[in-house]
Amino acid sequence: MKYVRFYKFYFCKILARLGVLKMFNWWVNIKRGGRKFSVPVFNGIGYYNLSSFSEPWMGEMIKRFCNQRQGCIIDVGVNLAQTLLKIASINDKVEYYGFEPNPVCYNYSTQFTKRNHLPNFKIFPVGLSNENAVVKLYGDNDYASGATIIEGFRNNKSKYQVIHYVPVMNGDTLLKDENIGPINFVKIDVEGSELVVIEGMQNTLREKMPLIIMEILPVYNLDSENGQLRKGRQDKMLQLLQGIGYIMFLIKEDEIMLQAMESIPVHGDMGKTNYLFVAKSQLHDVNDMIEG
Repeated sequence: MKYVRFYKFYFCKILARLGVLKMFNWWVNIKRGGRKFSVPVFNGIGYYNLSSFSEPWMGEMIKRFCNQRQGCIIDVGVNLAQTLLKIASINDKVEYYGFEPNPVCYNYSTQFTKRNHLPNFKIFPVGLSNENAVVKLYGDNDYASGATIIEGFRNNKSKYQVIHYVPVMNGDTLLKDENIGPINFVKIDVEGSELVVIEGMQNTLREKMPLIIMEILPVYNLDSENGQLRKGRQDKMLQLLQGIGYIMFLIKEDEIMLQAMESIPVHGDMGKTNYLFVAKSQLHDVNDMIEG
C-alpha cells in the first residue's frame, strides 16, 4: 500500500538512480497532515520530501510540542526543508525562523515557502554561530545535508571537497533584531557546529528556555585527532547547556521515549544521535515521555 501511496517518490527515486532526474524540474503535489503541498524537485534534489518515511519520530514530537506548548519555532539547519515541511503540515500558521547558509538549500527552501503560501515561515540565508563572519562550508555535493563549517570534523577530507563560502551570524544578535516572543522549540542539525550555535544564542536560551531537539553525531573512538576534536566540542557544549539549566535526554526514536543522560558516550550507533534538551523548569511538558 505504501508503494501506491508514495508512487511519486518511487518514480523520482528510479529516475535518480538512472541519473536522469536532474534533467527535469517539477512541482509535485502531495498531501501531508490534511493539507496539500507543492514540492519542488529541481536539478535532481528534493524528491525525498515526497515520502514521509524519514524521521517519523520527529513528526510526532513536533505535533506534540505544537499541541501542548506556545511560541515560535527556530530551525537551525533547514537544508532542503525536511523539518519545515513537517512543521507546516502540523501548523502552517506558526511563526517559523529557519537558518540555512548553503545557497542551494536556501533557494530551494524559500521557493517551497513561497509556492505554498507560508508567509509566517521566514528563512535567513545565514548559519548561526558565535560570531559574524564568512566561513567555509565543507560538503560532498552542492546541497549536502552532511556539510559542516568545522574544519577537520570529517575524517574523509577527499570526499568533502565541495566548498561554499557562507555567512554566519551571532544568534543572540540576529534573534534580538527579530524581536521574537516565546520559543516553543529549537531544532539544531548542524553537523558538528552545535557548540558555536549554542555559544552564539546562549542569552536567548537563558531568557526563553525553549526545548532543544539536537542531532549530535557520534564519536567512534578517542584514539584519533578527529575523535578528540569531536568529543571536546561535545563536552564543552553540554557543559554550557547544563550551566544554563538544561537536562539532556537521548531520544529513543522507535518508542519516542526519553532516556536521561548525564554525558554523551563514545559510541558508533547511528540510531542514537538525536537528543532533547529540556530546562528543569519545563520538565512537566515531557514527564510522560521519560523512562523510569
